[in-house]
Amino acid sequence: MKIYVVIDNIRSAYNVGSIFRTADGAGNCELLICGISPTPEHIKVGKTALGADQSVPWKYFKTTLEAVRWLKNKKVPVWSIELTEKAKHY
Repeated sequence: MKIYVVIDNIRSAYNVGSIFRTADGAGNCELLICGISPTPEHIKVGKTALGADQSVPWKYFKTTLEAVRWLKNKKVPVWSIELTEKAKHY
């Protein structure tokens, strides 16, 4: 089963590059990069991704809502994760 990771407005190009490396290690992942999140064209993403930006498929969406709609159209279940004081431990 393919895992889609929605990158929702992450400012740091280094963090996006790190997400590429994590997705590459996990295997069978595709990244959906949204909003202000830098894409692999940004030099710092490529520097941190260490080649994973070449092996992990990705798409860019202007908004996160567009990415979620794209997933829903493909019948992909969508889950969100957020760390808050009211978070439930699973």
